[in-house]
Amino acid sequence: RPLGLNHGNNPLQQPEGMHGPLFPILLAITFAAAGPKELLLPIMSGLFYLLTIPVLYRLAVKVFNRAVGLVTALIFTFSALILEYADSGLDNTLYVFLTTLLLLMMYNIAVKAREYEAAEHGRVPSGQLVLAGILLALLYSTDFIFLWVYPMITFAVIWLSPNKRLQSTLKFLVPLILLT
Repeated sequence: RPLGLNHGNNPLQQPEGMHGPLFPILLAITFAAAGPKELLLPIMSGLFYLLTIPVLYRLAVKVFNRAVGLVTALIFTFSALILEYADSGLDNTLYVFLTTLLLLMMYNIAVKAREYEAAEHGRVPSGQLVLAGILLALLYSTDFIFLWVYPMITFAVIWLSPNKRLQSTLKFLVPLILLT
């Protein structure tokens, strides 16, 4: 997505120029630490690409098995499109990283909820709920279109916490609201 607008003849076909603040903030921190160099843009994208690989592997292993995890990680690692994103300097790899991490966290919450339901304790670990709220807020901070994920994840947290719905929902929503 361009950071500037290319004014053409049709006012309804202008490129979108709205960016979430997270990636520019991370770039500003990187520029402050290492100086404003153009080389840092693809390094930041590449960093999130590299961070996604083990998270994706872990998610696939937990949901399926090690073989599927390995194949999934290899396909992601050598995908031409993902490699282009990793070298682009855009925030696409940050989206993928945060989304994959959020999916892994929600899977962990679902597994814990099932274990606690079987043991009749009925509570989900607080740290995972807080982390899920933080991850969702960070995902929204990368691009505002991710607002559509809020109701689904919130509903999942409420549904996965049958005995202590209010407490679990608040543990999830407080960091989400504070960071959004």
